[in-house]
Amino acid sequence: MALLRGPDALARAHADPQVRTVREAGQTHGTLDLLGVPLLSVPPGATPHRWYMDHLGLADPADAVGGTVALLDSGVAYPSLLAPLRAIPDPLVGVSIHHPVDVVDGDAYAGDEHQHGSHLAATMVGRGAGDEGVATGARLTPIRILDANNAGDEWTLVEGLYEAIDADADVVNLSVSFATGYAPSDALLDALDAVSDAGIVMVAAAGNDGAADPTWPAASPLVIAVAATALDASGGLTLAPYANRGPTLDVLAPGGRLDADVDGDGLVDGIVAETIDLKNPYAEGLWMGAGSSQAAALVSGAVLRLLDAGVPARHVRAALQAGSTGNRVRFSIGPRALSVGDVDIARALSAYQAGARDFALRGAILPFLQPDASGTRVRPAALVSLTDRAGRRPMGHAEAWIRVHGTTSTLLHCAPDGRRSVCVATGGTWVDIDDEAGWEMSFDAVTVGGMAVTFRPTRTQWVTEAWEMMMTALADQGQTTDRGLAIAWTADVDPLLGDVAPGYTLLDLSAGHALAPSGVVMTPPAFDHHTDAAPLLIDNDGTGFSTSPMGYTSGELRTTRRSYDTVDSGQRYNGGQDTTYVTMKGTAYGSEPVGWRATDLVAPRDGTDIADLLDVPNSAVDLVDLHVRGGDLVGTASLQQLGDGGWRPGGDRDGAVDWLVSELSVLLGW
Repeated sequence: MALLRGPDALARAHADPQVRTVREAGQTHGTLDLLGVPLLSVPPGATPHRWYMDHLGLADPADAVGGTVALLDSGVAYPSLLAPLRAIPDPLVGVSIHHPVDVVDGDAYAGDEHQHGSHLAATMVGRGAGDEGVATGARLTPIRILDANNAGDEWTLVEGLYEAIDADADVVNLSVSFATGYAPSDALLDALDAVSDAGIVMVAAAGNDGAADPTWPAASPLVIAVAATALDASGGLTLAPYANRGPTLDVLAPGGRLDADVDGDGLVDGIVAETIDLKNPYAEGLWMGAGSSQAAALVSGAVLRLLDAGVPARHVRAALQAGSTGNRVRFSIGPRALSVGDVDIARALSAYQAGARDFALRGAILPFLQPDASGTRVRPAALVSLTDRAGRRPMGHAEAWIRVHGTTSTLLHCAPDGRRSVCVATGGTWVDIDDEAGWEMSFDAVTVGGMAVTFRPTRTQWVTEAWEMMMTALADQGQTTDRGLAIAWTADVDPLLGDVAPGYTLLDLSAGHALAPSGVVMTPPAFDHHTDAAPLLIDNDGTGFSTSPMGYTSGELRTTRRSYDTVDSGQRYNGGQDTTYVTMKGTAYGSEPVGWRATDLVAPRDGTDIADLLDVPNSAVDLVDLHVRGGDLVGTASLQQLGDGGWRPGGDRDGAVDWLVSELSVLLGW
């Protein structure tokens, strides 16, 4: 991967025969700039209250811990023979620096060109009486990915993530945020997968937009997403007014405010730490910061302490959640809600010792439109499939939570009945079927039994006889390597889904765990408005797909570039390629030569336990390592396609169909 700049960069890249794919780099920034200023200087002689340390469940901040945290940020002011003669904040003078790298300038000194990174470093691992970070004693790997304006891009973030692997980090702190509406590149998704596979815990700031969902990279299920809290009038904590929220949050932590003095000490309720002066790098002092950047840094320190106490990396998220304190913030759009709580290190360790574990849950969804009694109105619904890593139903009572964004927004949920691993989630607001309406649906959370843990599922794909027949037919026609997959529903009554309305579903079947199971569903007018379809004639051994109920259509989905304004800055969402797709008719009749239903492509319709399935039909495939659950797919078109990375859209971008899903999500609400 390479980064090109200049007005003709795209044209030069497209003209180069050695270039496989081209994408404009998304822009990111440190999640700290509030009220138009990065940090507020503490007046000389003032002794601000480190109120946030009182809420972390940390018995003695001076107790040193081991481990290494990689800080991907604006750099850190630390002593080095390579360092220019600039100020070094006192808490960072004695910190052990390991494998520093400046991705922005390409050198070995990751000095702070802003002040954001040094402030976070002192918050996490600072040393000195009264200046201790949450995890004093830990090693620090400064990886500079942000420039002097506290801004960066996908390229520097991706490179920084791989540097963290090379540094053998235990924790990666990502106090950075992309704009709302941003769609991650394949390169970023691959990098997040690689860090997770290396056993490194990633902690990210959820963002400061006051939005309904965390921004990327906190939005990835591989990352611990942290939202910020602030002091309330009772001395407790409450969700900060700027905090992003939603069902994909994992924990809360103090982020403070720069516009309030709730504790009445004469200073605003920010997070205090020593850092360099933004305008004068030869000076340093105490500065107040506020935002999910600070909240993420505090959680990264908490994670280092849990790891040092023997909590395995794979169970850190569950321990943090199970040990979260009584300040539970509920997130709900519909009649039910999820909740998250504040980090408490002591309680988290006790929760792990009492048995808190993070179970790897796998999921898939099939969005469709549910009609009302008159058939003139519809609302989004989804078939949900949920299993554990071994392909079994999750233990205890499990509920699946589906986030719906688009023409209307809601939070759907359903629960498998104990006999099957599937359920149907319905609800939300009705819209006219003749309207141009569409929704992105994401399987964001799972709650199990009475556990105080919200799991974030990653993706599987079901391989059935029907699916394999379709894959083989498309592969024979060369249609599976550069196209997305859509399902065209007709009005019908399905034995599993119930009443189904006409509409279109676009599935996310790409490989990798960095995205939640997701898909898009839309009304026929919305699909027609954004597509240009033409028949695709496919015949499979004389069965006549072109005339059967399982006929296919080939076409192009037109997407556009769009700008977003956020609280912190006007960041642009970078996208806009058109996407080719293959559409499969979603209902069928048993008397036809090829008769199956769209639900056959997602999960078994009977109560068979997935682990007991021994044949190719109805096998579950993990979309990361392609480990087959309950069947041998060697030599099948399904395994070949998944091994190639999943369904891929056409055009210039060589990526998975999640691009299609993400681009549609920014167009919803027509």
